[in-house]
Amino acid sequence: MKVSMQISFNLDIINKCVCHKCPVQNQSECVRTQMAGLKTSFREIPLNPHKIPKAYCLNGKSVCKGIDRSKPCICGSCEIYAKHQLSEAEPGGFYCIEGKSA
Repeated sequence: MKVSMQISFNLDIINKCVCHKCPVQNQSECVRTQMAGLKTSFREIPLNPHKIPKAYCLNGKSVCKGIDRSKPCICGSCEIYAKHQLSEAEPGGFYCIEGKSA
C-alpha cells in the first residue's frame, strides 16, 4: 500500500518530530550547529527545511554529513510516523539518509 504524504511542514509538526533525538544524526557537527540555530531558523518565513534538522520524512535527506546509518533509527517511535502510517510507505525509515516518504 502506498501512502500519500499530505502533511504540511509547520511548527506543530516540527515540535512533534523526534529526529533531533536520533542516534543516527546526533554525532554530526552540522546537525548540532543547525539545532543551535533553530530559533533563528524559526523566524524565517517561509520556514527553510534545509536549516531545520527535523521532519526528514517530509523534506527529504539531510544536507549534513556525519549521519551514521549503523546507529538505530527511531523514526518508528515518532508520533508523525504513527499518525500518518509511514510504515506503509517507502522508505520506511532513515529519512535523513534515504529521503522523504512517498
